[in-house]
Amino acid sequence: MLEAFMKTYAIERVFHAELDNLIFDIKSLSALLEHIGKGLFCPRDSIHRGIASLVYVNDVSRLEYMNNWFRNNHKLVKNDMELLGYMLMHEEGFYSLPIESSFGKPSMVNWTYIDKDKVQGVFDAAAMGQYLFGVDPDNISGPLYNGFVNENALIDLKALNFKFEKKSNVLFVKYEANQGWVRCYNLHIHSKVFKKLARFYWFLKVIEASNQERRSLISHNIVNWRIFYRVKQKLRIYIEHMVN
Repeated sequence: MLEAFMKTYAIERVFHAELDNLIFDIKSLSALLEHIGKGLFCPRDSIHRGIASLVYVNDVSRLEYMNNWFRNNHKLVKNDMELLGYMLMHEEGFYSLPIESSFGKPSMVNWTYIDKDKVQGVFDAAAMGQYLFGVDPDNISGPLYNGFVNENALIDLKALNFKFEKKSNVLFVKYEANQGWVRCYNLHIHSKVFKKLARFYWFLKVIEASNQERRSLISHNIVNWRIFYRVKQKLRIYIEHMVN
């Protein structure tokens, strides 16, 4: 669809974000990426997985190539993340944007990515948003808290600190006390708590709690808890009936 949109309206460059993302100030980002190259840019949280949380495309032919490749080779990948991962690993014109792992030692990351200094910031594939605001409530049975550690996180997420400048709509992040603040261009909000995020004080409250390594309740998740409890009760009754 993105390929068709760009071709139909003769759009040469475009940002695309998944709906469960907070996007901060990106006014200067396009020019920075244009200096790096032409193609498709997206974050990547493992060597085999690209994440379309925030994507930049300035060469529609790369989209066309990827879509055609998928039509002919769809059995080689399980989903869009593996498709992006394959393109980033094997094809020209596909660029990995830096994520939080770029704060760590280069030897920790086994794929090539753009230096965060060249784009003056980092991007969230999944880990930072999940650490701050939790995972998708559909995947858990009880209350949802912050502090979730993604299985692909390569650094200690507790060492991350965040600050937000409301006037300029810029989110900053730094890793450990001896490193400086850099921009964080997006947060991938898997928990979908956008009604709460619309209350600015709540957003700041969760960030401050995370900076102090305190736990925050993100969602009561009552519906899923009730379903889980009912299933558990029925299972217990069934087991007791079978035993007796």
